[in-house]
Amino acid sequence: PPQREPATSRWSAANLVAMSPEPSDSPPEPRHKPLALVIGLAITLVLLMLVIRAGLQASWRSEGNAVLAELSAEGLGVDDLFPDPPAKNGAPLIRRAYALIDPLPEPLMDLPGARPSLLKSALADPTAEGAWTLGNFKTRAELEAGVETILAKLEAAEPHLDKGLSREIVYLGDWERGFEADMPFLMEVKQLVNVLSLRASWRSAKGDAPGAYADLERCLRLTLSLRLPQLITRLVQIAVCLKSLELLEDLLNGGPTPEASQQARLLTLLSELEQLDGMTPSLRAELQASSVISDSVPLLGSEEAPPGASFLWGYWRKEHFKEMAALIRASQQPAEEFQAYVAEFEERLPKEGNVLSKLLMPAIARVVTKNRTCRARLRLAIWGLELAQWDELPAQATGAPKDPFTLDAKPCGYKREGRGVLLWSVGEDGRDSQGTSADLHGIEGGPDDLSFRLLRK
Repeated sequence: PPQREPATSRWSAANLVAMSPEPSDSPPEPRHKPLALVIGLAITLVLLMLVIRAGLQASWRSEGNAVLAELSAEGLGVDDLFPDPPAKNGAPLIRRAYALIDPLPEPLMDLPGARPSLLKSALADPTAEGAWTLGNFKTRAELEAGVETILAKLEAAEPHLDKGLSREIVYLGDWERGFEADMPFLMEVKQLVNVLSLRASWRSAKGDAPGAYADLERCLRLTLSLRLPQLITRLVQIAVCLKSLELLEDLLNGGPTPEASQQARLLTLLSELEQLDGMTPSLRAELQASSVISDSVPLLGSEEAPPGASFLWGYWRKEHFKEMAALIRASQQPAEEFQAYVAEFEERLPKEGNVLSKLLMPAIARVVTKNRTCRARLRLAIWGLELAQWDELPAQATGAPKDPFTLDAKPCGYKREGRGVLLWSVGEDGRDSQGTSADLHGIEGGPDDLSFRLLRK
């Protein structure tokens, strides 16, 4: 039989040589090729994201600045809102007058802020012993001593106050950055009005009607001095204005009417306040503060901010500028249309609004409502002061002003009450309740008519 060749092992030297790769001059390929590819892609993506981010931020900033430019072209820009101080500025004298009043002794601190009607009834009626309590005073003698202490301070401050009120008044501060909390003059003016209102009630109770109306004039002039375009400034101006109007109503009903010259001056001051545009400049100033702060300090880019806030700041800024620009333009419309726009904006803000506008909008809505309330009360006060000169009040309304709370600008309400009259506006709810107000009856959510009573004894 044929002989078989001997079997060779797979691992023989010959086979191992045959299985070895052919030598090559090219370098060996890296063993971690997939990892290098992933790292390269990651770096590319990061660079791409940075480019997109920078592009978006530049685009958002450009769009926001375009909004400011459009407003400037319409005469509603954010530049040059704040006046330069005059050569003879009355503001330092006003502040010096306040420094002579403050601080009041602790038991007297709340006394100037009391309602003028309450003060007047307490001071005028000696039989009211125990029927009233103001602050820490238990007897009429203690109250009178406290009032005299305050009035002595006011007497020392009065020369500076009157000299300051005879000049143009511009309060100074770092307005552009919008630091509204750091405005001490607001509380100073408020306290001066409170003290003057206290003395007017005191003078009226003592039978000094001309002196009481002179103090009311000072209150109104101080109110007019708060002209700086800031939302918080406007709110304080409205507060001291309403205090002055309450004082006017008390003085007209508690004593003689002002002399002809005093009445003319009071009507002029009230008309200036009624015509004062408190909203548009305030909104423009808020937009200016937003633009300055967002250009210099991205507040939401701090360590405490949520991730991505610094990036989104540019988008929020742009959207906020657009919304503020729409509000500024709407504020140029009649009060009724502006109020309707703000109501619609408030409704959609929680769903569509951006972070910056959500922070600011509650304050804006509050000022809008307070602004219209103040205007309605001013119109009622002007009307009441004019009617106060009539020997016999008319049976029907004469010279009724338009009610700012009615969409069709209906006249304010008028009805006789004995020999006197009741004047009213329908208030924020728009319903005519014939002058009834929940404030007078403690009814929460009840009628909110704004009224002005003119009594005849």
